[in-house]
Parts: sequence; structure tokens; C-alpha cells
Amino acid sequence: MSCPKEDVGRLQILQNKVMRIILNCNRDTSIKFMLDTLNWLNIGQVIEQSNLILIYKIVNKLTPPYLHNIIRTKSEIHSYDTRNNDTFYIEGINVVASKKHIFNEGIKLFNGLPNVVKGSPNIGIFKKL
Repeated sequence: MSCPKEDVGRLQILQNKVMRIILNCNRDTSIKFMLDTLNWLNIGQVIEQSNLILIYKIVNKLTPPYLHNIIRTKSEIHSYDTRNNDTFYIEGINVVASKKHIFNEGIKLFNGLPNVVKGSPNIGIFKKL
């Protein structure tokens, strides 16, 4: 996740309070029940979804060039035939702090998706999958 855990925790607490107000529930009501009732994602899932959508847009060149020029596939770097030729990575991520950067986190999530999802023809279908 590209957001500090303390901030995610605070946002989740706030979301829980808002759900209780909307649904007029007490503190004993399950968070999962409230999320399901409202058809919402928890804060961590919202962050992951946003990261994945951003990476999808970058990979499919739906963003400015300065963003999609950062990401490359392994096959663009070398000609070796490896099983991960179609995985994406960001050049120049060496510093530990950079590894938690939104791009790096999003790339890891995106690379973990099935090819059917990664190859979605448009953003609307990608969001539904």
C-alpha cells in the first residue's frame, strides 16, 4: 500500500463511523456486514483498486507520456526468453523508500492479476473484473 498504515487506519475508522451513521447501526454491527450492505470496499481495497486502475491506464497509454515511459516490460530490457517476459517493472527503483512508491506497489499488484484481467479491452471492463 502506498499510504502510511496509520493514515489507512484512521481513514478506516472514519469510514466505519460513516457507515454506522448511514445505516443507523450500533458499534456491535459487523464491519463486513456494513460494507456488504452498502456495496463498499474497505479503505485498503480502495487504495489497491486505485493503484491498479492507474497502472492499467499507464500500461494502455491512457496517461501522459511521462508516466507510461517509466514502465517497461522485461522483454523490452533483454532478449532472453523467460517466463516473466510480459511482467512490468519500473526502472531505477533501488532505494527502500521507493519500493513503497505507488508505482511499485501498483506494478506488483498488476503483475499478479490474471492475463485476462490485464488484457481488458477498456477501463470499464477492467474495473468490473
